[in-house]
Amino acid sequence: MVVVERLLESATRRTEKAEVLYAESEASRVSFKAGKLREAGIVNTQGVGARVFVDGRVGYASTTDLASVDDVLEAALAAAKFGRKAEYDLPDGTGDYAEVKTYDEATAELSVETMVDVGEQAADVVKGADEHLVVAVEVERTIGRTRLANTAGLDRAVERTAYDFAVVVQRTAEEDILFHYDYDASVARDFDELAVARRLADSLKWADRIVDVKTGKMDLIFDPAEVPTLLFPVTTCVNGAHVVDRSSALAGRLGDEVADARLSIIDDATENFGFMAGALDGEGTPTRRTPVIERGVLKSYLTDLATAARLGTASTGHARRGLTTPPTPGATNVIVEPGDRTAADLVADTKNGILVLHTAGGAMGNLRGGELSASIAYALKIESGDVVGRVKDCIFAGNVFEMLGPRLQAISSDSRRSGGRYMAPAVVVADQTITAKG
Repeated sequence: MVVVERLLESATRRTEKAEVLYAESEASRVSFKAGKLREAGIVNTQGVGARVFVDGRVGYASTTDLASVDDVLEAALAAAKFGRKAEYDLPDGTGDYAEVKTYDEATAELSVETMVDVGEQAADVVKGADEHLVVAVEVERTIGRTRLANTAGLDRAVERTAYDFAVVVQRTAEEDILFHYDYDASVARDFDELAVARRLADSLKWADRIVDVKTGKMDLIFDPAEVPTLLFPVTTCVNGAHVVDRSSALAGRLGDEVADARLSIIDDATENFGFMAGALDGEGTPTRRTPVIERGVLKSYLTDLATAARLGTASTGHARRGLTTPPTPGATNVIVEPGDRTAADLVADTKNGILVLHTAGGAMGNLRGGELSASIAYALKIESGDVVGRVKDCIFAGNVFEMLGPRLQAISSDSRRSGGRYMAPAVVVADQTITAKG
């Protein structure tokens, strides 16, 4: 990584301050579809980016061609002429950095052959639920190495691993298109892939028993895997960039009660083996455990250096970046504190509701305003505490702070990790308006 020293030395002579990011990764990927192995291979990438500060303005450029790294500095300098004002200092590397585990040796040594084997077994488990299903399995293991250095004195290297596993099913029949999935991800291979497949297969036993729902109000039970749909508008609203430009519904509301008193949400980049864990953020600021909402009260926004400067505060260590993009604020590992009753008990107490297992298309709507709209792709109808069939072709919409405020009925005591970066219990929202299609 001599390229880092070379770029930083050149930048020191021509800029007020600068930073250089080097990144490389090795990704092993395996995919199956319809019982056939479609891909099994390794992809390597590397690149370097430079951020420079000239006359109080910032410019950024990057490349994956290490033979032309000198051009990166020239491009960043050119961009700085038209860049945003940057009234903040870069970290000097002397902060209080936590010891955070981001690398797992066993995951790094995981072979493609093992990934193929577990993919085949998972496909067989799900295929056993319905021979007409088209089953796809994706398995990926990544080893990443980064080095971040700047003219203030920071120079830190980070090594990390990641393991992703997903099972997707599709089936097209007359007047019914079925699409459902389950997945998990981690820094380490610390979960049972076949348990993920069995969980998916178990939910599919209701696939052929379709029940109608009518437009109106019902209780929605969000499975832990779907609670992130509710959290996305929240993390969008506490994003420092949206607070600075006043587009967030939570701008200027620190200390206000914005949700039910039973709800607490924490962002924690210091969690060992957390999918978004790390001792430093994308700018080199030390990370920390940050209460976002505590017992319903808004406690913190998530900021990087630029947004913190605009707000007159210190960065919370939430700068996120890719090689091709400069830092922007974003959430890391999001944790919802559990309640006091099991998810099974919450389902048993439901008179008329829907257990939401999978929404399609992600969260939509005016997210910065807290407005949420989603299509329910796979869900189960609950009547008097019992599952009676599968629900299809309906959507819900509303304000997430109403859903997590006055209409938050319950939070389960049992939590589950979802997508590697969320740890959440089941959440029950009462009297949610459902719109049935057709």
